[in-house]
Amino acid sequence: YTEEEVLGKKISLIKSFIMGKTFYDIFESKIKEHKSYNGELFNTTKNGTIITVDVSLTPIFSPENKFMGYIEIHKDVTERNKAEAELLKAKEAAEQADKVKSEFLAQMSHEIRTPINAIVSFSGLLKDELQDMVSEDMKTSFSLIDRAGQRIIRTVDLLLNLSEIHTGSYQCILKQINLYEDILAPAIVNYKYHAEAKNIDMVVNIETEDTIVTADAYALEQTFKNIIDNAIKYTKEGKVEIIVSKPDKHLQVKISDTGVGISKEYLPKLFEPFSQEESGYTRSFEGNGIGLAIVREYCKMNNIAIEVESEKGKGTTFLLVFED
Repeated sequence: YTEEEVLGKKISLIKSFIMGKTFYDIFESKIKEHKSYNGELFNTTKNGTIITVDVSLTPIFSPENKFMGYIEIHKDVTERNKAEAELLKAKEAAEQADKVKSEFLAQMSHEIRTPINAIVSFSGLLKDELQDMVSEDMKTSFSLIDRAGQRIIRTVDLLLNLSEIHTGSYQCILKQINLYEDILAPAIVNYKYHAEAKNIDMVVNIETEDTIVTADAYALEQTFKNIIDNAIKYTKEGKVEIIVSKPDKHLQVKISDTGVGISKEYLPKLFEPFSQEESGYTRSFEGNGIGLAIVREYCKMNNIAIEVESEKGKGTTFLLVFED
């Protein structure tokens, strides 16, 4: 409509009359009671097109509090609503695609794990049976098979964990756990060998006797395995230090290393799945960018706040605080 076509006309000029009697009864009751109204309704354009409008109805009162009338503002939100609907549809499609991807990864991981386990097991058996009969080169080949197989198995395990989280099939079982005795001590024993093989000192300081937490045991085990494994993997010399303390009512674990560190630019992406600071065939370290993504999800499940401080070339510190 042009300005001349609408000035002085009643609002019924643009009413669509498709909202239903109940709506207009409510709307008119607001007017009679001199109350404000905010909401959406349908209007009709000059050519008969139905549009969605955001309506703001505000009563006007004189200084003596006498009702004078209304200011009513109609804003066309048809395109906005259409865009929001399309965005929601795209979001749902993306979530469905992500779920399908996770289910596919889970199925493929199971398919890969079975033959790899057989390869690793039988290569180990052959190594034991033939160790006195084969050359040093052959023994080295058996070791390479074992290391490569273990690497694939670890990747498969991470993919399975990630797919369980994304599909919502992981069952979090919360119970009281002695964090040091049940989780950290076994992990430290296991990784101390890896640290010694690289001439890295592994320092452990337990500054509190109260290490009881309520959490999911498997999630905690995987969380600390991933962080300790990374600390050793990305440290060429120096040490990896684990400190368990309880400065207040919250138990906390600090895991520090003197490794390669993380750039400030990459830190915001640290917990994104399949994200790595170095990528491609020229990267310096093995990895798939899954471990820390899983760590973040497991921390959420167990109400653990996780913080990271790092400087390129000077090492990294992870702080995990068990909140109530």
